[in-house]
Amino acid sequence: MTAPGILDLTVGGAVITAAAVALLVRDRLASVVTFILLGGLLAALWASVRAPDVALAEAAIGTGVTSALLVDALANRRSSEATTGRGRGRIIAWAAAAFGGAGLVVGLVSGVLSANDSGDAAPLTGVVDEAMPSAAVGHDITAVLLDFRAYDTLLEVAVLLVAVVGAYALASAAPPGSAPAARDAGSTTRPPGTLVDFLRVASPVLLLLAAWLLFAGAYQPGGAFQGGAMLAGTAILAAG
Repeated sequence: MTAPGILDLTVGGAVITAAAVALLVRDRLASVVTFILLGGLLAALWASVRAPDVALAEAAIGTGVTSALLVDALANRRSSEATTGRGRGRIIAWAAAAFGGAGLVVGLVSGVLSANDSGDAAPLTGVVDEAMPSAAVGHDITAVLLDFRAYDTLLEVAVLLVAVVGAYALASAAPPGSAPAARDAGSTTRPPGTLVDFLRVASPVLLLLAAWLLFAGAYQPGGAFQGGAMLAGTAILAAG
């Protein structure tokens, strides 16, 4: 068995194991952290089969936006419960952020390293190659997404925008059935200190990375969809 085959089996087994743990574990914190790890493993799996653009999309959505939603929901839930065990909660929150960032970096680096080795040609490769001279960008995947099928990608980015708007709407909502006083208090609830500290450090990096993905997509894996997903994840976390 060749080394790539062993790598594929190893990453595939890790994906199945992480998915099973995320579904079966009873602790919410462990489930969220495992789900974030699952997103990073899926990105690595796509990169191992020479699909860097899909790996970047998985890293941005599975490890970026979805993880931001889960961490934000978990942080808000814990902030409304008893304040015991705050030290452990801070450690878990930082661990979740670290797993999410590590998974995103793994997917990004793997995608860039695999950009020049895209594997066997697909049946429609010839059609795309013939249309490339009229494209506005030099990378074939980006040309398909942003030029040949621009409206489809625009609708996908609109979905991310709706997710951000929904997150901001839910961030100020009190739990159903709560008293009016609780509703008023819920509308002014401040995000956890750990999340604020993380955003102060990570937001500039995430914004720069999103801008780089947008412009790099003209000549290598990346583009508006991955950059938009990065911005959406940052905005969801900022919603607190």
